[in-house]
Amino acid sequence: MPTRKPILSAVLLCSAAVLSMGNDGGCGGSSTQYCGDGVCGGGEDSTSCSADCPITGYCGDGICNVGESAASCSLDCGVDPDCSGGVCDDEGDESNCAADCDAAPFCGDGTCDPDENSASSCPADCGSPSDVRPSAGCGLAGDSGRQDLTVTIRGVQRTYRVQFPANYDPNEPLPLIFYFHWMDGTIDEVLSTSGPAIWEVGNASNEAAFVWPQGLTVYGGDQTGWDLLCDGEDMEFFDAMLSKLADSRCIDLSRVFAAGFSFGADMSVSLACCRDASVVRAVAPTSGAFDQYIAEFVCPGLSPPSMRYSYGSVDPVYTPSEFNDVITFFHAQLGCSTDYDWVSVSPCGETWTEDGSTVTCSCKSYRGCSRPLIDCEFVNMGHTTPLGWPEDTWDYFMSF
Repeated sequence: MPTRKPILSAVLLCSAAVLSMGNDGGCGGSSTQYCGDGVCGGGEDSTSCSADCPITGYCGDGICNVGESAASCSLDCGVDPDCSGGVCDDEGDESNCAADCDAAPFCGDGTCDPDENSASSCPADCGSPSDVRPSAGCGLAGDSGRQDLTVTIRGVQRTYRVQFPANYDPNEPLPLIFYFHWMDGTIDEVLSTSGPAIWEVGNASNEAAFVWPQGLTVYGGDQTGWDLLCDGEDMEFFDAMLSKLADSRCIDLSRVFAAGFSFGADMSVSLACCRDASVVRAVAPTSGAFDQYIAEFVCPGLSPPSMRYSYGSVDPVYTPSEFNDVITFFHAQLGCSTDYDWVSVSPCGETWTEDGSTVTCSCKSYRGCSRPLIDCEFVNMGHTTPLGWPEDTWDYFMSF
């Protein structure tokens, strides 16, 4: 026969003593611990003395206790989320779904983390920049509407057209957006082309200033375009336009942007290569890449601006490897990780057909970048501007 544990013997003895002595606390004043004295001690636990040591912290107590998770106790901790979709579900966190709920901070996680360096590096989390940089032209009178201007570059007179809001206020610094035309394009063609444009989106014409430069024949050929080299005449042209406008109009020098299609996209990519982020805040090239006509295109390794890069998977002018070269270069320059988040933009919410095939979109925003890098591939799209590109580009620029 097994012997009783000593504490059980003490309980029996104490109970008998209480009955014989009356309820005067004879045993209660004793230093001997016993089951029922209201103190969990002396080797007691929830198994040997539940009266003093009630069970706490168990699956089913209505509390998701330390050590429990949705996987081990869904009754208290909710339903285990699906960890294969790339989205952190409402029930998930880094403890039960690390694959989708990475606790590491990234641009776009809704928190302005210390290493994101405020709005200049991650406007999505850190809001609009408060460090507006008014140009020297603020306070000077200036014309509203469109106007053709000229500047001499290397002995050649260059032309560009500007547009300032009808309600232009010389004391209110404006964002400045450059748009570069395609091969053999002209300013007039750009402005007369049917379909939406950045400057026609919503109230854009009253909220920003726009610049349309005119290209020249390049590389000894007969086609109008852009000299994309960092020491080329069109980089000098860009600098001169920006300088003249900054001296005569009220520009926010922290919000200078560039965009373009085809050869104009090449120029936007080159600006991101050749000019620091302190000069150009962000670029939005579509259906363009690095210069196809130069065997070795060299970037000086500056701190590049943000980029929203759009291209088609079946573009007949540029190859997939040329598009990939752009993404690979800026991915490295911006210090991005291989992780990314899907970005919802208007073309991704729409479909259209091109040559009988449905065009769809997948936009990735890479994590860990010093400045945002968005990679938008349009599957089955050829050499064109995507649907919704003007609206998305405007929203992208205005997020800074």
